[in-house]
Amino acid sequence: MLLIFALRILFLLLLYGFLGLLVYLIWRDLKARSRPAGREASTIAQVPRGPRLTVIASGETGLPEGRQYPMGSITTLGRDLANDITIADSFASSRHARIEQREGRFWLEDLGSTNGTHLNGAQLAPYDPVPLDPGDIISIGQTRFKVG
Repeated sequence: MLLIFALRILFLLLLYGFLGLLVYLIWRDLKARSRPAGREASTIAQVPRGPRLTVIASGETGLPEGRQYPMGSITTLGRDLANDITIADSFASSRHARIEQREGRFWLEDLGSTNGTHLNGAQLAPYDPVPLDPGDIISIGQTRFKVG
């Protein structure tokens, strides 16, 4: 009898834990969607000269087309607000992709995203960096960037 009671309590704890996790994940997703897409600290006119990403299509993410983002030594893209470029797109992973400068070039790497990263229409293999060239098109969900 005591064993059955203990198993019921354990089952209830697991059930409440699962429901709590579900509520937390939904809350986190809604919080990320309610924030404006992208970091608004710089405007198109304030982007320094040099390598950059230009938004050429944004779907319903709220990123203005024509918006430019400078590419640093490491530039992260994804849904999480900690990224250098925040993409409020349900098809973007929290940490979706990374652009890294090394060997005098910029390299694009998919960080194991759920829906993949596309370069010029071709899906990238996860964790396999590929070099970027000016004019390349990066697609993450509904958002497309042109490398310049």
